[in-house]
Amino acid sequence: MTLALLEDSGWYQANYSMADRLDWGRNQGTDFVTSPCNLWKGAYHCNTANLSGCTYNREAEGYCPIVSYSEDLPQWAWYFPQATKCGQSSLADYCAYFVAYSDGFCTDTNSARAPDRMLGEVRVSNSRCMASSLVRTDFVRGSVTHGKWLLAAKMCK
Repeated sequence: MTLALLEDSGWYQANYSMADRLDWGRNQGTDFVTSPCNLWKGAYHCNTANLSGCTYNREAEGYCPIVSYSEDLPQWAWYFPQATKCGQSSLADYCAYFVAYSDGFCTDTNSARAPDRMLGEVRVSNSRCMASSLVRTDFVRGSVTHGKWLLAAKMCK
């Protein structure tokens, strides 16, 4: 639809053989384009710096890059109570969303980030990221034994 819209403007001639599917915002409804990004649902929005989570397409584990600027942002970019706090990318209108770790792709079986077998993580060609609180029975981290259902984890499963 985007290429057709550009072509209909009369300013462009689209090369449809170069078209690709855009999954960003797919099936999110009109609120996705009409509401501020701090009201988006699911993996399209994060609001805590250094928080790990799944990218919007569930293909990778990512982080929430929130930064603070020395000066106030334009009022339209105030997604947090502090006028200087926002997502890192001006290209994304300073919206905060999960960005994939360079070694966090769930399908990358050669990733430097070893899957956490005790949390049930695996990396194969069709793996997807899943946020869960499930852990294996008698999971031990450090010197503490945890029963199942107690720890929050991001999984590539």
